[in-house]
Amino acid sequence: MDRRRTVSNALAHAFVALAAALAALSAAAQTFEGAMSGHWWNPAREREGQFVAFESVNGRRVAFLAYFTYGAGGSATWYVGNADYAAGATSITMPMVAGSGGRFGPDYRPGDVTIAPAGTATLTFVSCSAMRVTYALSQSFTVELTRAVGALDGVPCVGVVASAPALASAASPFPAGCGGAGGTNYVNAEVEPHLAVNPRDANHLLAAWQQDRWSNGSARGVVAAASFDGGRTWTRSPLPFSRCGGGSAANGGNFERATDPWVSFGADGTAYAMGLATTGGSFAAGSVNAMLVSRSPDGGRTWGNPAALVTDTAPFFHDKNTITADPHDARFAYAVWDRVRQGGPSPSIFTRTTDRGATWEPARVVFEPGAGSQTIGNLVVVLPDGTLVNLFAHLESGASGNSLKVIRSSDRGATWSDATKIADLLSIGARDPRSGAGIRDGAIIPQAAVGPDGTMHVVWQDARFSGGARDEIAHSRSTDAGLTWSTPVRVNAPLGTQAFTPAVAVRADGTIGVTYYDLRDDTVGGVPLETGYFLAHSADGLTWSETRLDGPFDLATAPQANGLFLGDYMGLAAAGGQFLALYGRTTGDPANPTDIFLARSSGAVTAKTATGSWAAQAAAPWVVDAGWRARLEEATRAVIARRAAPPR
Repeated sequence: MDRRRTVSNALAHAFVALAAALAALSAAAQTFEGAMSGHWWNPAREREGQFVAFESVNGRRVAFLAYFTYGAGGSATWYVGNADYAAGATSITMPMVAGSGGRFGPDYRPGDVTIAPAGTATLTFVSCSAMRVTYALSQSFTVELTRAVGALDGVPCVGVVASAPALASAASPFPAGCGGAGGTNYVNAEVEPHLAVNPRDANHLLAAWQQDRWSNGSARGVVAAASFDGGRTWTRSPLPFSRCGGGSAANGGNFERATDPWVSFGADGTAYAMGLATTGGSFAAGSVNAMLVSRSPDGGRTWGNPAALVTDTAPFFHDKNTITADPHDARFAYAVWDRVRQGGPSPSIFTRTTDRGATWEPARVVFEPGAGSQTIGNLVVVLPDGTLVNLFAHLESGASGNSLKVIRSSDRGATWSDATKIADLLSIGARDPRSGAGIRDGAIIPQAAVGPDGTMHVVWQDARFSGGARDEIAHSRSTDAGLTWSTPVRVNAPLGTQAFTPAVAVRADGTIGVTYYDLRDDTVGGVPLETGYFLAHSADGLTWSETRLDGPFDLATAPQANGLFLGDYMGLAAAGGQFLALYGRTTGDPANPTDIFLARSSGAVTAKTATGSWAAQAAAPWVVDAGWRARLEEATRAVIARRAAPPR
């Protein structure tokens, strides 16, 4: 009985405090707490209501939550909780108590009410008008909420910029000694992540990255990770693409190393993972390379044996793959990559499945670049009308002829159009500004995303905005399925610093997000190479604002793999009104050089935005002079040499 009275008193105190918080709301008008207090709801969950308030209680910051719903048989049930929190917190977990029964009116009887401990709730603040509550009650579930009456007049929402980055990777799962020999192996170094969101569940994420990177090519294996709570916790599993990850002659993964992870969800929630598997070097005697795909029927918890889309030996080497599941038809998924021939061209290769990955068509050439030329960075996106657009970089024999191009298919990849040029590719690659040491970045790997209206967005590194002095982030878009393209504009913060390795995604409301690294934090008196990670966002592609996601951190401690290496690409997706960025950064620990993190951001313009807003800017007229041409040719030669020199 004493326990029951204690819980009842706690419940009553919580409701009294909620009422007091309502009365004090106007006094909190200039605080983060004032902006987030109030009534919240999800229109898809009828007859439910949630109220959140923040109070100062005896010098403590206390958050309160009340949740009203209906239980079995339509009985009214309410949950109430409270917890102390630290200033600036964007996520708060609190214990909950449940109440049910009772009635209003003159026949109210206190004994009809039952009260008992019920579990926990975690509040996560997404933006000024978006909140997420994850309940662990008799069942665990997550509710996405919006403010019932919109943003409060006169109440600025400060302090909500991006969630604190959450660690996605963990210690290496691989046994010592696997992965072949030669080169330096960076144990516990995770690099080059990719990210996908289940179209049927915004909290179901799929990630993959290179695990234990080698200095002279590839990694000991690829690790996949699935999250069913929006990235707060992860289930990690090595993919059987290499012997380190459980590959064998029996299951089709009998290779020394693996690299180039890419993941995608089908329209039915089927998970796909793709990677490049290698034994030996690119063109070394006895070397073997293969493009492998695994499926997961349970959202990434377990993976099937890999299917080999192609297996080859010298003089051919297959490279830089991506896989895209068709968001409109669960039967189809599309895989593309390039095939390097020693001393020859590097065409775009395509294959597809029409039966949810049970079988794959023979791989075939869909774009021939011409003698002495290469393609790289092939990536298929699917437009709302089902049109496929394959984006790639076309590296010509003369570096100043490099360009970005697309080919199109209106029959799910059965046939393809001629190539359409988007723009010249004028990237020179990023470098340490003091030592001149190269940074291995995404200089030749363009990225693409499609908005809900079918607009296709492409981003890449380009030096046109500085007359060839440094790479920044270019953006172009097409509103006619890739037939014509807008003039490229710079979309990174105009700080006169190098920006590199972009990724792009588009939210359901059309907001464009672009992530990238830049060197604005690097100073002569600082650590060797201070680097930050940022999200630029725009509602119209004309005016941009920025959110810092991470940093500064010392890029000079990254693995050396033909340059300081975090990856040729990073992961970025949009879901639930947010941008989800999956990226690598250094840790400062030689025993664990790099980790993979997930950061969430609504892309809201806030007081913590470092640079305010700026207009997208086209490049001033330029001429590729001798110095710029030399830098272009040097960067292109380095790419070609890296792709041709064993081992890979």
